[in-house]
Amino acid sequence: MDCIGFNDSSWASWHCPVDDYADREAWLTAGAERLLTSVFPPVERPSFRVALGWPKGKARGCCFDAVASEDGHHEIFISPDLAEPWERLRTVAHELIHAIVGCDAGHRAPFKELCKVIDLQVVAKNGSTEPGPRLRAKLDLIAIQLGPYPGARLADGERKKQTTRMLKAVCPNEACEIRAQAENDKPYTVRLTALWAELGMPTCPCGTEMTLEGGKEEGEALAA
Repeated sequence: MDCIGFNDSSWASWHCPVDDYADREAWLTAGAERLLTSVFPPVERPSFRVALGWPKGKARGCCFDAVASEDGHHEIFISPDLAEPWERLRTVAHELIHAIVGCDAGHRAPFKELCKVIDLQVVAKNGSTEPGPRLRAKLDLIAIQLGPYPGARLADGERKKQTTRMLKAVCPNEACEIRAQAENDKPYTVRLTALWAELGMPTCPCGTEMTLEGGKEEGEALAA
C-alpha cells in the first residue's frame, strides 16, 4: 500500500504501514525505492546501492557512475552529517537523478529538467538542491512510512582538521658564505616540525648550528 498521494501526514501515519529497518543503509535503500515508485516519473531504473559516506568538501551526497563499479552499479553515498529524515531523502533523490540522467551530465540541463519534474529546486550554482513544497510533503510522508531512522547524526564535518605547523630554522652566522651568495642577504633557512627541533637542530652548510626563528620559546610552545 502506498499512501504518498495523501497530503495529511497524520492521516498517513495511521493508514500506511510503517516499516522497521535494522540499519541505516537498508532505510536509505528503501527510501530510494519509494522515491522511484512514488515521486519520479516512469524512468529506466538504474542499478544502484546506497550507503553512508563522507562526500568531498561540503557536499551532502555523491554518486559514482556505474562505469566505476565492477558490477555496474551506481554507488550513492549520503553524508551521516544530515539530521532530519527528509534531508536524507532529499539527498537520495538528488543522487538518484545523477544515476538516472548520467553522472557525466553534472548539474546541467538533463539534471535540472528531472529536478523540475519532481519539484526538487536547484538553489545554487554548485547544483545544491532543496525540495519545493510538493516534494517536501512527499518526503515527510515517505519518512513516516519508512519508520524511525536507525541511527543519529554524526557531526564529524564540524570537527576541525588538525595540521602540523612547520617551524622556521635559520643560520645565525652573519658571516655565512651561503648567506653571502643569497639574494637580499637572506640567511640559510630550513623548515622542520617541533619534534625534530626538540631532538636536535640541523646544521647549516657553513657548519653553524641553526636556530629557530622566534627563539627556543616558539618550539616549546608548539611542542606543549
